[in-house]
Amino acid sequence: QLGVQFATLHPLRLAEQRIIIPVLRKGVMVGWQGRWPAELNWKESRLNKYQTLTGMRKRFLIYNGDVALSRPFAIVVEGPTSAWPLWPNGCATFGNSVSYHQLAMLGEYCKSHPLVIIMDPDPIAQAEALRVYERLRRLSPLAARVRLPDKMDPGEFQRQGRLDDMWEIIVSQCEQQSVRLDVADMKELPNGQ
Repeated sequence: QLGVQFATLHPLRLAEQRIIIPVLRKGVMVGWQGRWPAELNWKESRLNKYQTLTGMRKRFLIYNGDVALSRPFAIVVEGPTSAWPLWPNGCATFGNSVSYHQLAMLGEYCKSHPLVIIMDPDPIAQAEALRVYERLRRLSPLAARVRLPDKMDPGEFQRQGRLDDMWEIIVSQCEQQSVRLDVADMKELPNGQ
């Protein structure tokens, strides 16, 4: 369903030895990101966690936006791999900043559907999450901001086999903001097991 591949050799050196994540808009592939396949201490590593196809205009795109923004609710995270445990409702902004164009797309969706913002726990990402949440909340009472425990993102919950715990946190924090998510069908999905 995700269309992900691993590139051992690739004509574009940026893609070599990376998980290649296609980026679609209206069903058409408009670019890709390549993610290093292992977890490293990214602050000390000389490798980039993600490499993006040269020329891909991330600020105009939302990863998995076609799918997530057609669902009864959507959850916005930073990177594609953090969106996977939230499939099909997860989408990503390709980093911890949300552009004007991305905010406009999310705002349009949020007028009629619950939209949850979850950024990584570091201070810069949390400040951006608050900025985005405040902007969206002015448009709609259906916007919510969830803060996961320190050193946790959806991918880490998945690696630890704790997706049920993650969903409990998300639903609880949304309810505290008067935003209701119907996650009953999420248990039926392969990554919800």
